[in-house]
Amino acid sequence: MGRRILLAILGLFTSVAVAQAQAGRVTGTVTSADGGRPIPGVQITVTGTSRGALTDSIGRYTIAGVPVGNQTVVARSLGWAQSSTGVTLTTGATAIANFALVSAPTQLNPLVVTGYGTQDRRTVTG
Repeated sequence: MGRRILLAILGLFTSVAVAQAQAGRVTGTVTSADGGRPIPGVQITVTGTSRGALTDSIGRYTIAGVPVGNQTVVARSLGWAQSSTGVTLTTGATAIANFALVSAPTQLNPLVVTGYGTQDRRTVTG
């Protein structure tokens, strides 16, 4: 009985190791399209998976455990236009996906704080 349990546990660890071995990594940098400066804090995700990362202070990122095959990698950040690119991963390989994001300013609605509430700027007179 104890031997069966030991074999079952060993089989479980083997299947987990095989599943992890059938993955790759995606790495790259995110820069601005107009000046090439690195953009920190950009969210990078692999579409259809729970895998993702944020860029570091010099715009670099690495996502490990990405399933093999054709994948779409998306870069998003407030104030920048979203960008995506396709990569093909093989077992244990590293794919490079670099992004050059275009600035996309966001228009915010102006508010005027009045005591304990808020009102739209156009409705305040005086």
